[in-house]
Amino acid sequence: MRTGNILSIIFVVSFGAQLVHAERGASLMPDSWFEKIPGAMLSGIVATNKQALVYKKPIGPHPKVFRKVGLSRYEPVQLLGLKLRQGASSQEKYCWDVFVSGGLDCSKLLPTTRPSTLGAPATADEDLLLNARKLSKTQGMRRAREYLEEAMQRVDSTKGQFERDVIRATRDKTWMAPGSVLRLSKVERSRIGIFVIFGIDLSGDSPNRELIRRAAKELEHMGFAARLVNTKPAVSYEANARLIGAEFEEMVDKIDHVIFVAASKGVADLLTYMLHDGSRSSAQSRAKVRGIVSLSGVVRGSNMAQWLTHSELKRLDVVRAFIGRRPTQPMEGIESLALDPWKGVPRPQLGEDFPNLKWISVSMLPAGNDGLVPGNGVMLELQQALIRHGQAFSPSDGLVESAATILPPGTGIPQRIVRGYGPHALALGHFLNGDALAPQNLTEKGVDPAAGAEILSSFMRALGSELLENR
Repeated sequence: MRTGNILSIIFVVSFGAQLVHAERGASLMPDSWFEKIPGAMLSGIVATNKQALVYKKPIGPHPKVFRKVGLSRYEPVQLLGLKLRQGASSQEKYCWDVFVSGGLDCSKLLPTTRPSTLGAPATADEDLLLNARKLSKTQGMRRAREYLEEAMQRVDSTKGQFERDVIRATRDKTWMAPGSVLRLSKVERSRIGIFVIFGIDLSGDSPNRELIRRAAKELEHMGFAARLVNTKPAVSYEANARLIGAEFEEMVDKIDHVIFVAASKGVADLLTYMLHDGSRSSAQSRAKVRGIVSLSGVVRGSNMAQWLTHSELKRLDVVRAFIGRRPTQPMEGIESLALDPWKGVPRPQLGEDFPNLKWISVSMLPAGNDGLVPGNGVMLELQQALIRHGQAFSPSDGLVESAATILPPGTGIPQRIVRGYGPHALALGHFLNGDALAPQNLTEKGVDPAAGAEILSSFMRALGSELLENR
């Protein structure tokens, strides 16, 4: 779970001299570069001559704020230095958060109460990724995150019930749902094959891989026929897809049902196998596949990876060179993260080839009031640089857009979604109600690898045996 840290270090190497700091003194600049900050955004803040505050166009995430001090003369103002007054109303606080996240209008009804403001009715097949990107540009990241919080539950086939069950199982380690798969007999559980798939790992053997190993061991301890698929840390989708397919073919005749548990890039590796090679398996084998549990899964590609590997920004050449020198030589894996596994494949195909498949997504949303993943200055700069130079952006977990961790529209596959606030390393995150995903293993220094077993225990106790039924 160190991908974000490594990217931060890389960013320091290549962008360190470019970190944005407020300059001292006023400069002569064209008035056409600036716009006045709307009064609703200024209402709750404390600042000298705040009516003279302007932002530099375009607004962007964390807008650049200046104070006009003379004819075409402007001095920079530290955005984080502008404070809300004591006793500011909830609406004033909200308006300021909207502005800081790149929005200018906080007077309209939120998209969570009027989804029709997106120009399309609310259906289970609305494209959350495209909608979130549109909202991020037009209303700011905070509003886009709020849309996702509500829309994810709306497209969830259980309307949030599974998420509530997972939260209860996380809080009470003795509780399990009435129909939990753990209530099946020992023999029935032994006939359920659970394939556990690693995510990307730039270092080759990070604590994240140990966390996944612990999760697989926990599933084995529960009595399932758990199998850890030893995919490579950072290779192409196709290379790992071949490994997944070989493991599946070797084991599928020995079991009655199949569930895949995959993290991060492992989901895209799995999708690449299922979408492009899975149909070669017998219909009987494919019918045994009952579920995919996607943990911060790369379901529709990573815009961060797209930017890092394909941008023509010269400073990113340093990033690419730095990554290329790592022992795992991970550029192949990172370049694959930029790809959409669904490209060229009809959306209904997955459900047609695997007719009993159900999907569970654990998706992390940014916890910051500004719609970004909180972090040190470097991490914030990395996220902001992507948005300044990238072609597409929306609230993300730092590596993958939150909406890109769930199924695209049109698959016809029932989907359950568990939402959290936190980074791509989801074991560090919290449910939307504030409860930690791995409370027993979350420390001030991070998470113990045992968090993998803790999280999977909660999920399996909440997961109903109806997952095993024909669709």
